[in-house]
Amino acid sequence: MIKTIILDDEWYNLEEVCELVEKTGFMQVSGKYMNPLQALEEAATLAPQVAFIDIEMPELDGLAFAEKLLEIQPEVMIAFITSWNQYAVQAFELNALDYVMKPIKEERFLKLAEKIHTEINRKEQLSYAEQVLSLYGRQKVAPAADHMPDIPLTGRETQVLTLLAQGLTQREIAEELFLSVSCIKKHLASIYSKLNVNNKISAVQKARESNIL
Repeated sequence: MIKTIILDDEWYNLEEVCELVEKTGFMQVSGKYMNPLQALEEAATLAPQVAFIDIEMPELDGLAFAEKLLEIQPEVMIAFITSWNQYAVQAFELNALDYVMKPIKEERFLKLAEKIHTEINRKEQLSYAEQVLSLYGRQKVAPAADHMPDIPLTGRETQVLTLLAQGLTQREIAEELFLSVSCIKKHLASIYSKLNVNNKISAVQKARESNIL
């Protein structure tokens, strides 16, 4: 389950977001707060993955709260839920995942939830790939770069391989490059053949050993 915290100084809005979070089935409310200072005190212990934050609050506004929260939990994803649209630019300067206007429509919140789910999965895939590559690096010493053979990947194949190394799925790579999924599959087949590998982890490892990435 994805751990979330919710901050809103109005009780009704706080409970509404709690209900929407629980409805998703893949997120849980680890903490809900009307007081931003209390939320900051408990953030390090709770280690939330997502924070839903109101902006207009006494004591500490949502933007300032988000800055402080990111100092404590740099990987936390921020979603602002507010009645005010004039803070959108400042919100996205903090790399906010989304900016949702009140009153919250369930359909709009579900789109935000899906975005969160996709981003969490992407981060987990990237983390797994990095762990495996780290393990490969400890188990075998790569040949010196000066002695590696030239591997003639095309520019497009290099783009695909770079996005693959970042943890993107085939569908996400297709969307990023404005290509079809079947086209990405063909590029990957060509990459695997040229690198003499049969899976994406080995492809990324071989490309790094060969200084392609």
